[in-house]
Amino acid sequence: MTETPPMSQSYLLRLWPASSAGTSVWRASLMNVHTGERYGFADLDSLLVFLREQTGADARLDDHLPSPEP
Repeated sequence: MTETPPMSQSYLLRLWPASSAGTSVWRASLMNVHTGERYGFADLDSLLVFLREQTGADARLDDHLPSPEP
């Protein structure tokens, strides 16, 4: 049985620029305002993956992707 994500989630988002191997990247952290839990992300892609997992958006996105042509 899959778990249904809560209808509402609140996070405090912090973004800052950083340098990694000579390349500029954005780092991010989230704090759940209800529980105080903190999450750190090395890049924006990791942040988006986390948010999609928390909201169940990945499953819904699959429904909107075009079907491959035969």
